[in-house]
Amino acid sequence: SIIPAEYELITTVKDQYNIARLRAEDKGLQVVFDIDPEIPSVLYGDALRCNQVVTNLLTNAVKYTETGTVTFILKKKMKLLSI
Repeated sequence: SIIPAEYELITTVKDQYNIARLRAEDKGLQVVFDIDPEIPSVLYGDALRCNQVVTNLLTNAVKYTETGTVTFILKKKMKLLSI
């Protein structure tokens, strides 16, 4: 079940970055993170699910990339206002 709570997104992402970087280095790959500074440091949601999504994305990216760089881009989505 989903467990909503406040969590630090950067902490979650950095932990996954370190794991992915080690796996990537074993394959001769680089891992690059591009994190939008506009993203709030604390978010409200399910930290476990967020962690799982980031883990799956990075694990698959490293697994299926043969040469070069894996780039993880995290951007703040802008809300559009309807009038």
